[in-house]
Amino acid sequence: MKRLRTAVVGVGYLGNFHAQKHKALSELSELSMELVAVCDQNETQAKKIAEALGVQAFTSPKDLIGKVDAVTIATITPAHFEVAKLFLQNGIHVNVEKPIALTSVQAQELVEIAEQKKIALAVGHSERFGTIFQKWHAEIRNQNPRWVEFCRYAPFNKRGSDVSVLHDLMIHDLDLMLSLDTTKPQLLTAQAGSLITETHDWCTATFQFESGLRTTVNVSRLGKEMTRQIRSADRQHLWLANLQTGDLERTDVNKTDGTVSHVVTPMGRSDNLMLETENFIRHIQMGTPLLVTGRDGLRALELVEVILSEIDSNIESKFGW
Repeated sequence: MKRLRTAVVGVGYLGNFHAQKHKALSELSELSMELVAVCDQNETQAKKIAEALGVQAFTSPKDLIGKVDAVTIATITPAHFEVAKLFLQNGIHVNVEKPIALTSVQAQELVEIAEQKKIALAVGHSERFGTIFQKWHAEIRNQNPRWVEFCRYAPFNKRGSDVSVLHDLMIHDLDLMLSLDTTKPQLLTAQAGSLITETHDWCTATFQFESGLRTTVNVSRLGKEMTRQIRSADRQHLWLANLQTGDLERTDVNKTDGTVSHVVTPMGRSDNLMLETENFIRHIQMGTPLLVTGRDGLRALELVEVILSEIDSNIESKFGW
């Protein structure tokens, strides 16, 4: 098997973790891959991470052409499109952090290039790889869920605030939501507001799928603490999947005597970023299906735009209500 040369572009806070995963996977002989470089426009940061990992440092993505076969892109969101397009046009496999791009038009172009070139385009919706999400999804898959609520709250962090909370946080749950049902979702209601940035800092949206499934997605980057939960209901149980702690709780009701019981299964927290990176590499080398494709990233981004369009049509949202 040809040794796959990889690089990580954008090695700030999150990109550094990506680079560490590439380095760790380089040590697995079965994958036959090697992290050969990191790239960041901040030369000092690039050299710092490169030295720590024993690889080359670059400041321009263009300098990686011809030196790598696959890249993970973890730059700021506004740079995703141009950087991903550069590598895709040169036949280099791409795993790009979420959101895939700033607009669905950009995302569509990236998807089309990848399909034309017959190369991998993966999107870093890492929650899809989590053990707790996979377990919850498996449990409800055949139970015909009627209602699902996603809640994601985080304390304010300037990192990521260059885009709206929909692009930064909600898009995770929109991707999870879309993975539950193959029918088309219709947006019923959406509200959002801005309290600290010039974009939206909180948002709530409700959808109805053609199958009958109704979902609500709530996000805020002004939370007191980190909260990542999924609640759902089917004809048999209530479920609470705590993505933050890795606990899966099932509520059972005995209709004979009216007693209610709660069964908690600790699943633990998985290394989603490692699983995401490994899936990307195995797809390239072994043909393993990508769990989150470019088209998945496009669909989630399209929903963001649908929600924003609805919010913009509601004058109250412009005043932060």
